[in-house]
Amino acid sequence: MGRILNLKPPYQGLSRIVNVLAPVGFDEQNDPDDVRVVQNLLHAITLPKRFAQSIGIPQITGRFDAVTGFWIYTYQVLTQGGNGEVDGTVSPAQGGAYHGGIPWFIVRLNAHAHAAQPAVWERFATALDDKDIGTAVAGIFARRQFGFP
Repeated sequence: MGRILNLKPPYQGLSRIVNVLAPVGFDEQNDPDDVRVVQNLLHAITLPKRFAQSIGIPQITGRFDAVTGFWIYTYQVLTQGGNGEVDGTVSPAQGGAYHGGIPWFIVRLNAHAHAAQPAVWERFATALDDKDIGTAVAGIFARRQFGFP
């Protein structure tokens, strides 16, 4: 399975997502590259939200930490809508949806990051098409690299 997953049919306008290759969360192996992918997506979602500043914006370190765990769990609660698991874990997507059409959480994270910062998400996904994971996710959403305010 590759890092970029093509979605058929598309989900909320996305025809591809940036995927994790192994679960990220409490009591998981938390491969640093997978953690960086999740942190980049969470960073893109939370950075524009003023209230997130007081809670903490996920930093792109490759280490699973309390802030990363908080935002995973919080976004699961906010985006599941009563469907799917709220377990604090980001699992690899195997297609766009599972169990009767419920989108994987990583698919929803990509959709929210894309909605929050479409141009930045596109550069992130494109960088992963062109480079190895270590180079591409080492801070792709960093302010100075992609022009955050």
